[in-house]
Amino acid sequence: MKYILLAVLVLTTSAASLGAQTPVFPTGPRYTLSVYGGYMQFDNLFRPTNGASYHNDNGAHVGVQAGIGLNRVVALLGNLAYARTSSELSIPDAVQTSASQDVGVWLLDGNVQLRIPWAYTITPFVQVGVGAARYELHVNDANHSHTDVAFNAALGADVPLFGNVELVAMAKDYIISFDWAEVGDPRFDDHLTGNTSTNIGVSLGLEVGF
Repeated sequence: MKYILLAVLVLTTSAASLGAQTPVFPTGPRYTLSVYGGYMQFDNLFRPTNGASYHNDNGAHVGVQAGIGLNRVVALLGNLAYARTSSELSIPDAVQTSASQDVGVWLLDGNVQLRIPWAYTITPFVQVGVGAARYELHVNDANHSHTDVAFNAALGADVPLFGNVELVAMAKDYIISFDWAEVGDPRFDDHLTGNTSTNIGVSLGLEVGF
């Protein structure tokens, strides 16, 4: 976690030199559209009592975000992200790890963003929201999918580049409660000790304002 936050800090600080020295804040509603890409760190989906774990491998993710800034501080956002990864079931003392090489994760959410419009080039912000996470698994020529509620919280910063274009650096945590029985074999009893996962994505994007 500390390495992820450190990466965001370094990226935003490095990008600050590209921005204007005096930020210009909109006086009315501002519409935004952005595209971004980054790295997603996936948590365990469940942890059985026998020491096994089921998780998705970390990897790249991409997304788009649209929003409306109601004023200098408050904005409403809609976000869609996608990551393609592989899943692994690790069992202690097992000779081989069971893995699937084809897992798609869709993340759809709506958020409220609060910016801090201080008199510096970098404008930090926080986001909170709720949406859905959809897992699409392909195991042994069988397809399974499951959609569940996902809460999220994010910390980031906007850096003006030129005109209405800004660089956006962000770290976002997706909190997902995964109901395994609806995805796999309902006869499978994993004796869960907990199946809430925190999945953190670090990203850089370009945002255009209108």
